[in-house]
Amino acid sequence: MLRPVIRSAATLGILWYFIPTVYFLNWVAVVLASVTLAIAFGLIKPILQVILLPINFVTFGLANLVMVVSLLWLVQYLVPGFSIQPVIVFGIALNHFFTLVFISAVISLISGFLRWLI
Repeated sequence: MLRPVIRSAATLGILWYFIPTVYFLNWVAVVLASVTLAIAFGLIKPILQVILLPINFVTFGLANLVMVVSLLWLVQYLVPGFSIQPVIVFGIALNHFFTLVFISAVISLISGFLRWLI
C-alpha cells in the first residue's frame, strides 16, 4: 500500500509544481491528498467499476470517466488545503468538470510513467 501512496504523492507534487491551478496549502495537504487518492483509487474504484459495468458497457466507457472525475472531486472535497481551480487549456477556459477531466488525464499520464519507472 506504500507504493501507490508514494506514486500519488509524486504525481500530485508534479501537478502542484507545473499546473498553477492545482493548489495545496502545504506539504501535509499533499500527503493527505495522496493517501486519500490512493485509498479512493485502490479500494473505491474497483467496487464502482463492478457496480457500473452495465452502464459503462452501454456508454462505451464514458461512465468510467465520470467515475474517475467524481473520485477526484471527492478527494478534493475531503482534503482541506487541496483545491483545483478552473484552468485555461490552449486558450479555452474550462469549467470545473472539464478541468477535473483534464487533471485526471494528466494524473493518469504521470502515474503511468511513474509506474513504468518504479
